[in-house]
Amino acid sequence: MYISITCPECGKEIEVDEAQAKNLQKCPFCNGELSLGEADEESISVDGAEALESKFWREGDLLVRYTEEGKEVIVPKGVRVTNKLFEGMDVRTVRISDGCEVIESYAFYGCKNLQYVEIGNGIDWIPKNTFCNCENLERIVLPNSSLVLDEDAFNRCPKLTEVFLPSSLESIIVNSFVGCDSLRYNEYQGGRYLGNEEEPYLALMSVDKTVTEFSLHPDTRVIAEPDTRIWTDDAFLGAPNVQKVSLVGKVKVVPMALLNSSTIEEVVIGDGVEEIAFNAICTCKNLRKVVLPDSIREIAHGNFEKCELLERKEENAIYIEVNENLRYILIDTMPNVRKFSIPEETVFVLKWGSSLSEVVVPESVKFINDDSWRENKKLTKMFFMAIDGWKLGGDPIDPKIMKDPVKIVKLLKKTRFGNLIRE
Repeated sequence: MYISITCPECGKEIEVDEAQAKNLQKCPFCNGELSLGEADEESISVDGAEALESKFWREGDLLVRYTEEGKEVIVPKGVRVTNKLFEGMDVRTVRISDGCEVIESYAFYGCKNLQYVEIGNGIDWIPKNTFCNCENLERIVLPNSSLVLDEDAFNRCPKLTEVFLPSSLESIIVNSFVGCDSLRYNEYQGGRYLGNEEEPYLALMSVDKTVTEFSLHPDTRVIAEPDTRIWTDDAFLGAPNVQKVSLVGKVKVVPMALLNSSTIEEVVIGDGVEEIAFNAICTCKNLRKVVLPDSIREIAHGNFEKCELLERKEENAIYIEVNENLRYILIDTMPNVRKFSIPEETVFVLKWGSSLSEVVVPESVKFINDDSWRENKKLTKMFFMAIDGWKLGGDPIDPKIMKDPVKIVKLLKKTRFGNLIRE
């Protein structure tokens, strides 16, 4: 049974079990003297059982201190596990209950005897170094919730053999499992994947360094995001000699910095992909061919920079050639161009020049990156041939504003950030 004690000096509430409270003399926060007065009793239940074997200090919903080492730790629901709470402790099993809200970084760092981790539903982010340097960790079961795995989350766990990623996984960093030399991957045509029993090829983690042509497994839905802290432009997920990449699967987002290899010559992105993230395709000096599907809704800024072999320079603008030499993506207008009509074949606009004052947007355009107007002080008018279905940063725009070439520019400059997308 848990009771609540209020420190008379700092005013903070300390929740401890009744047995611990009897011997409590000083506040763990301010070191002030405590006296045990009337207390509110609270029972914390985990799967129908009271978690009395784990001795926690709580401040509201924060677990701020763990006072007793034991073989099994059951973290109760409705709490946040604070930074470095269990760092270096002698724990063997960790079960984080459904409804636990947050695990902060370094929470279980260096627990050298930890062998098994089971994380319940409710946690949506495993931050950096949470379970790093757990030398005897062998098995991890992650929650079936929308989950993001940060860099170094489970690094240097040399005995880790099994990781079960949930089908709801949203994103994962390439180096989440660096130094986990015993980890078993599922392999397919040079790619290394992690997943679960139903979806063994859920997430692509790396590619064999000998691969020159790579095709994604058709059931893959997540591609690991390279760690931009150590990113270089000479490798595709560990494959420095790859020339052709085919991402035809169930992936919806091409992650940041994925295709920044000077060796890549051809990229094919399959139907179903909706977004190309910031700088996902750039500095590809030998890239000659790109195939994009109709499902693409958004291309973040930075894409196709330094992909000079794809560029199609015309009198007034520069385009990226995709899909059978179509002028599909406008990446810039020529210096000193003040009035410009975007060609009908153009679907995406990533940027136009700072000298542009008036632009005509054809019905074919369905996306305009905010780089186009954010730093353009001379832009005064935008004429849209299609005025229905536009959204700015996800919010619908009144067609009456879209119809007015002056009002729409004022709205964009006032908002500054947020891409224009036509549904």
